[in-house]
Amino acid sequence: MKADPRRKLLNLPQIGEISEGAIRTAYWRLIAQTQAPDSLAALRAAKTSLLHDAGVRVPPARKPRG
Repeated sequence: MKADPRRKLLNLPQIGEISEGAIRTAYWRLIAQTQAPDSLAALRAAKTSLLHDAGVRVPPARKPRG
């Protein structure tokens, strides 16, 4: 079985179902430790993709006020 890079990035198990809560918890734990914008974007993309695969509706990201 090929490893899922999204799960690996979020330090989630490679086998079995993952709950919405587990995905969000892993995401926020890593966000708190990460400062690089590229890493933040990768974490956000992995979270969104995994949630989508789990059937969770994810609203689009808000645009920053400028």
